[in-house]
Amino acid sequence: MNTQEKIEYDDYMKNLVVTKGMIETAKLECELIGEVKGEVRGTTEANHKFTISLITNTDFNNEKIAMLVGVDATWVAEIKKECKLLPPENS
Repeated sequence: MNTQEKIEYDDYMKNLVVTKGMIETAKLECELIGEVKGEVRGTTEANHKFTISLITNTDFNNEKIAMLVGVDATWVAEIKKECKLLPPENS
């Protein structure tokens, strides 16, 4: 291997290492984003269920439910609208 070929090979190997590092970093970032989305989705589902429970089992107004759940009162109002569309659960 002549000098120019060695330089090109060394550059290729350096780029290969950098590329591999970028791929591994992107993979880790995607995994973290997936975990965060899963946590947010789980929290949202839990908030939704808790809100429905408060709507159906208490006479709290939207603001009080929103304060307890940690959401906006307009979100609670939307859930109330959804609940009126749902058929009653069988006991």
